[in-house]
Amino acid sequence: MSKKRVFVALNSIFFLISCNKNVESEKPHVINAIERNNSTNSIQEWHLPELSIAEKKDIVKSVQTVFTDFYVNRLQKLEEFNFDSKEAVKNLTESMDSDILLKNIMNVFKQSRDLHTSFSYPYPARCFYASIPLAATIIYDDINDSEGKTEKIIIDGRLSKNLDPQTYTEEQNRQFTSINRGDEIISITNIGVEGETATEVNAKEALKILEIISQGANDDSSKTRSVNNLFWRNGSSGKTPVGTVKIKLKKAIDGSIDEFIIPWKTIISQEENCAYLHTDSAQVQTNNSGYKNAAADIEINETDITLESNIKTQLITYKNKKIAYISIGIFLPYGQINPEKYLYMREKIFGNILGLREFLIKNKHDIDGILIDVRDNPGGFGSYAQLVANLFTNNFVENIKFETLVSPTNYQTFYNLELNRYYSRLNTLDPLIKPLLETPNLMGYYLKEQRYQLDINQRKFFISPENLFDGDENDTLPLSFNKSETEIIKPIITDKPIAVLTNSNCYSACEVFVSHMKDYRIGKIFGESLRTGGGGANVIVWDDFVKPVVINNDGDKLPIIPNGTKLPKGMSITFAWNKVIRHNAENEREKYIEGEGVLADYVYRKTIRDLDEDSAEIKTKIFEDLIDEHNYRGFYLNR
Repeated sequence: MSKKRVFVALNSIFFLISCNKNVESEKPHVINAIERNNSTNSIQEWHLPELSIAEKKDIVKSVQTVFTDFYVNRLQKLEEFNFDSKEAVKNLTESMDSDILLKNIMNVFKQSRDLHTSFSYPYPARCFYASIPLAATIIYDDINDSEGKTEKIIIDGRLSKNLDPQTYTEEQNRQFTSINRGDEIISITNIGVEGETATEVNAKEALKILEIISQGANDDSSKTRSVNNLFWRNGSSGKTPVGTVKIKLKKAIDGSIDEFIIPWKTIISQEENCAYLHTDSAQVQTNNSGYKNAAADIEINETDITLESNIKTQLITYKNKKIAYISIGIFLPYGQINPEKYLYMREKIFGNILGLREFLIKNKHDIDGILIDVRDNPGGFGSYAQLVANLFTNNFVENIKFETLVSPTNYQTFYNLELNRYYSRLNTLDPLIKPLLETPNLMGYYLKEQRYQLDINQRKFFISPENLFDGDENDTLPLSFNKSETEIIKPIITDKPIAVLTNSNCYSACEVFVSHMKDYRIGKIFGESLRTGGGGANVIVWDDFVKPVVINNDGDKLPIIPNGTKLPKGMSITFAWNKVIRHNAENEREKYIEGEGVLADYVYRKTIRDLDEDSAEIKTKIFEDLIDEHNYRGFYLNR
């Protein structure tokens, strides 16, 4: 899903491409940052700034408003983790020292364990990054290891061929170049999490420690996000590690044990607000700045960006059968992206879907089975996922529905949003006849009814509106669309077995797609993990909703969030505003995407062969399932 800005579950849009399979061909991901030379003293280390009383009041009020009046997953998190965010924020006051206040705020967000609900520290803390130029991943010795008994944390690759000789010693560089893909991480010293000791811990203990900062909503996503944080940290969410790291490795080549010692590298952002931290000795970071990292949330900015092709199709011959392999990297259209221009974006999405339709129509009579791979897909537009699912069933796959919290502040927010949507579209190519006030009007009715007051006051009362409430037209297909007359949702292949391959790095709209395929009985779900990431909600960027917008004929402007103010010193907040409902889920456990995610029907673990040969073992197993004439896996063949 998206909200104003399109949220993806990645540390940066520049990290969308995962590390390649060997050092020689790797294309490390570059962030706009510079590397501080450790041979000289920095102007400053990572630290939180002093806030004025007014700034403290602003941030306390904003955080309390989020968790008291907007946040939809509180009751679920209270049940799952025994953490009540609404009660926790009552303890925040402007009388606290700045450092304590900010860390207490961060603690509330982290304990909520919600992908779409996050807090970013102010400048200068958010200027800092720390890294070790390595990537890690999890593999298993047994592809059918459902209990994780053969799990290993291994090196997925080096992010540069060599270390900078001006920064690292010759011995450190020698050790670094001896590390190879597949080397198993036995232990690590100085894991670099604030409040933890610098003692040696084994690899699995290290991942448990990293769960403190990783905010995974379930066990699978916690583990995956911890691995992504193992060698990369963002100062916007916590103190960046310093000092020397010792990693004990079991070498893949001969099983010998070796040690690797290297300092954490501090990197300074090139944002304008971080310029004063740069020193004359700073060096531009060009070759080992980071890697794919699904452990943090950032937004795609309002300015246009360009995405590479996000759908890859291939017809694969396997044992004289033809398998259509469809890989979807993100549910955003490729090319120029500007989420603010929703009609433009809708046409871009349609263009992508038409390209996929052409592939399916062209090969329809040759295809014996279909594998749709959405591993590591961070999300995007819900309508995109909806359109893809509709290609494979005669039934109409509806858009997702939401629950939303009833509160006076939320009522006014909906009201202001819909008024602004109406007035902003006057005299455009797509005007509204009138403001769409169904949701605020319904919420207003409940607010006036005495019988609902106790639950409303305790923030336990939700309504389940339809799909017109949030002004996010990119996520909603026109109501005039129907299965028999609208070409783009007409089914193409409805009688061939379909498998969907996913993992715990599938978030948001990716999870919506997987749930469509499962709940409408279109495809069987195969996972590298049992669960997807567990991030199911509409997302609000606080500062987007406190910008003054036109709300009447006179051109008067107000924030969409009543009395909301821009956060001081570069702090940022996102929050889960509307809770995704899987209205066709087969059981209560899978009613919501948040937390549990979408459960796989079958789990195939990633092995070293999958790492070395582009998921060869997993794909082979699924291909065998797809062509099984007895349909042992129970694929839906009449959809």
